[in-house]
Amino acid sequence: MKTSIQSVGPCRKKLRVEVPQDEVANMYESIAAVFVKQSEIKGFRRGKAPRALVEKHYARRMQESLKEDVARKFYRPAVEHEKIEPVAIIDVDEPDVVPGQPWAFTVTLDVPPEFKLPKYKGLSLKSSKIEVTDEDVAKRASIAPATINTANQLLASIENNATLRSEAEDSLKRMSQYDFLTGLPNRKQLQEQLDQILLDAGRMQHRVAVLCVGLDDFKGINEQFGYQSGDQLLLALADRLRCHSGRLGALARLGGDQFALVQPNIEQPYEAAELAQLILDDLEKPFSLEHQEIRLRATIGITLFPEDGN
Repeated sequence: MKTSIQSVGPCRKKLRVEVPQDEVANMYESIAAVFVKQSEIKGFRRGKAPRALVEKHYARRMQESLKEDVARKFYRPAVEHEKIEPVAIIDVDEPDVVPGQPWAFTVTLDVPPEFKLPKYKGLSLKSSKIEVTDEDVAKRASIAPATINTANQLLASIENNATLRSEAEDSLKRMSQYDFLTGLPNRKQLQEQLDQILLDAGRMQHRVAVLCVGLDDFKGINEQFGYQSGDQLLLALADRLRCHSGRLGALARLGGDQFALVQPNIEQPYEAAELAQLILDDLEKPFSLEHQEIRLRATIGITLFPEDGN
């Protein structure tokens, strides 16, 4: 390791610790050898130790070790030097890990002005190139237990991170396609569904009706009962609209108090008008909200494919 110290203020210093490329490569090959063998047990593909993940994992561990090592080696000399305040570690920057490239850590320190920092030689890296036979990797004396432990931790971390990442991606995908309040498809998802419905309708020469439902004076309901009650009303409305799903190719919330319904494969325009009247009749039935009955009024606009364009 190469180390250097730079003063950036009266009491502020930066300790730079560089890990050469050959030491990074040795570390990776030691862990990768175990990873390859252990992958047969863990279910990973043989020979596919992901270099970026291995190095990033090891760099993060080294960042923690470096902080502890610097604190240990600078604290005692500072305290013993005429009982002055000890050296304080402000931060240890995580290096930008580029596979196969050297690492550089920067340790920011607060140092008493009368104290001269001792020379820091860096962490001791004892990684070496090793070979793995077909014997049980855990019994091989040529592989340090710490290396096996690091590889196993990495494997567990990859498995856990893969699960968390998959769950996060599914959650983000759902958030981007569905309305948070009602669980109905949002405007973006509706557009995708509508594109496919119109494509099929054009090929089969069928009509499609798109009905847009907007509540009248919903703002007044929010002001009278509060936004929380307004949300409950929208949920109840969404459930009533779902009752017509047998006739629909898509149902979505466009935002606010506006909903869209897509009625595919209709033969005559009056079929869309009949559905619109059913919805209006449904909305006339009272909703129960805070022990009160509320009747909603709505306006429905209808557009037809192909008469009204694409």
